[in-house]
This record gives sequence, structure tokens and C-alpha cells, in this order.
Amino acid sequence: MYTSTNQQKGRNMRAIYIKRRIMVAIAPFLIVAGLVGMAKFLGQPTFTCTAAEVTLVKGDKIWNIADRFCEGNITDAAGKIMDDNGIEGKDLHSLRPGTIIIIKEEK
Repeated sequence: MYTSTNQQKGRNMRAIYIKRRIMVAIAPFLIVAGLVGMAKFLGQPTFTCTAAEVTLVKGDKIWNIADRFCEGNITDAAGKIMDDNGIEGKDLHSLRPGTIIIIKEEK
């Protein structure tokens, strides 16, 4: 079947219109995802902590302490608390009641 040049142009214009609409709908999500990723990449804190000195009691875990004194990304906060106190992953099982953990203020 023969299609005229105008019909072909009309189909091409419609395809372009649909692609543009899809891009306009997706763009805000891509921008937000990029900004969130960029904030982490640039070293912006993804959490805030209140300064405290905590004496561990039986059952305390770094994760629970981070959850108690920090807001936001608790995983990053727990990592920062470990770094600030010279605790490595292999040392987590050796933490005993009476150990003092210092939490620095993060904003």
C-alpha cells in the first residue's frame, strides 16, 4: 500500500511527540536520582548524629547505638562511629559491656 509523504511525516511527528512525552515524564526521576547519588559522591553526610559518650551494656550493638543517636542513613552512621572509635569489622565481636563509644556530632 502506498502512503503519501504527508502521512509518513505525520507518523514520524507522532513518534517524536511520544518519545518527547516519555522523556519529560522520566526526567524528574533521573534528576532526583542523580542529585542523591551526587550528594553521596561528594561526601555530603547522609546522616546526622548527636554527640554522646556511650558506655556499652550487655546486648548493645553499634547499629543500635547509631539508630539511637543518629538520623538518616544508619548504615553510614554506624560506619562513621566505628571509624571514629578505631573499631574494625573483625573487632565487633570483641566489644564488651563497659566499653566506651564516643559519638561525634555530625550535621
